[in-house]
Amino acid sequence: MTKTEELLREIVAYCREAGHNWSNLSEAESLLQAAEDDAAVDRFATAMKERLACKRLEGLHGWQDPKWVSDESLITNMLQRARAGKYVGLANFAMMLHERGVNPARVAAHAGSKS
Repeated sequence: MTKTEELLREIVAYCREAGHNWSNLSEAESLLQAAEDDAAVDRFATAMKERLACKRLEGLHGWQDPKWVSDESLITNMLQRARAGKYVGLANFAMMLHERGVNPARVAAHAGSKS
């Protein structure tokens, strides 16, 4: 959390405790929530990038080319990560499918057939 976010959090808490109900207080809270959301996404994206970099070092690459890695393989791997509770791997495979424009209905159908 940045110093600005910390200060904003302290101001909002102080104002609430003091019983102030200024109209801009909810706006300040919204800004703080947005900053927290952005920070969480940034941390998660960093974890995704680190995982992809490790996998490239292991020789795994080519997801961009369906001739190398099929949509079916990406779907299967994503669902395996979901079942194992591996959020970063799950997110990386979801990103790959999203980038390819794979219809989510295909993923749902595959998940239903494998349960």
